[in-house]
Amino acid sequence: MESSITKDDEGLPKNKYRTYYTRSDFFWSMVSIWIVLPIAATLIFNYFGVDIGGIEKRLKISDGQLVGRGFSLDLFSVWFLQIPLHIHRCYKRVLDMGLHKWFTVLFCIPPIHLLLIFWPSKKI
Repeated sequence: MESSITKDDEGLPKNKYRTYYTRSDFFWSMVSIWIVLPIAATLIFNYFGVDIGGIEKRLKISDGQLVGRGFSLDLFSVWFLQIPLHIHRCYKRVLDMGLHKWFTVLFCIPPIHLLLIFWPSKKI
């Protein structure tokens, strides 16, 4: 009878549930959650006519003259999506570091959160 666990190149058993969530994966997921997601969501919602206030055009007028043009970006316009995604990614990173899952609560605090980027992964 064949075993459902296969062996990898080093002879260690492969677990289909084992994930590696490295520091760079975590960093790029945070960039995508906190910067790319609000921009993309605003553009998509604006396309369908829903204004969530993410990107707003700005005009600066002084003494009746147009002085400058620009835009402002609200990075917290889709916080209801960002916060659960952020907690999920922190949870995955905490497990990859080899810590107990309840450390996720501690690492979701912003200054302590930076440790997730610099703390090395657990060697499996």
